Amino acid sequence: MNQPDYSKYDQEQLRQIRRSIDTERFPERVAQIEARLAELAAQPSVSAASPAAAAAVADRPRADPASYRPVMRRAAKVMACVAAVDVAAGIWNAMHGMGSMFNIDVSSLVVMLLLAFGGLRVAIVLRWLSMVGVPMLVVWPLLAFFQPLDLTLTQLALQPSAYVINFLLPMFKSGMSLWMLYLLSDPAIRQARAFEGRKPYDMRVPLALGALLLAGYGVMFFTLMMGERGRHAEQLAAQKEGAKYRYHVNNIRVISNSNGTFVSATVVVWNDKFVGGMDVSWQE
Repeated sequence: MNQPDYSKYDQEQLRQIRRSIDTERFPERVAQIEARLAELAAQPSVSAASPAAAAAVADRPRADPASYRPVMRRAAKVMACVAAVDVAAGIWNAMHGMGSMFNIDVSSLVVMLLLAFGGLRVAIVLRWLSMVGVPMLVVWPLLAFFQPLDLTLTQLALQPSAYVINFLLPMFKSGMSLWMLYLLSDPAIRQARAFEGRKPYDMRVPLALGALLLAGYGVMFFTLMMGERGRHAEQLAAQKEGAKYRYHVNNIRVISNSNGTFVSATVVVWNDKFVGGMDVSWQE
């Protein structure tokens, strides 16, 4: 592990690093920081109006990329695994008529590229955005339980591999995303940020924002899926296929424009020998 050169840090930067560093993990660094702070405290102060002080402000120090890039590369490898599994699952679904190749989620690939080639600011921004997504990541795998138990049992009996893939994939992606967040919280990144004079963010803010967004999504989800539009979608599917099947809406899209409000939905159609999907739409 690269050893930071604390002689290049000023007092404020050293204090920020001292507050964020793990004392049990890096006791020798703590001792070096405290020794350097004592050394700086014994030196005569320099007027902030002096040319030297003005030059120091104009030329802020930049953290050595070698101190934080290894952490970002590890996080990029985590997201590369997510991207590979996403692509594999998308190909499998397309081959078995359960989706389209165009429905593959590319967000993990974008995040991987940003981590692989971005700088410190990228790591900071992605950590903040990842914290916003923590509440959704925790709840996301539970969405599989918001369908009728009879449908779940039928899928397990008729399409066991498809059900396992589509049930385990959200759990896998959630776990790997939380691992990426853990890596981006590494002391090396916090120390590099402190060295460049960047103030630490209060992570409770994005976490609270994520909780609010999740609550709004939950209200919208239950209003659409279990409300009048959800029941109407199931009724339209039943009018086409009759009483030989059972019906469960699992996706609704609402588009409003100058011509009115258009609603489309995907309804799962199943009985003891068959599980499939049906698209229905109507104008309100």
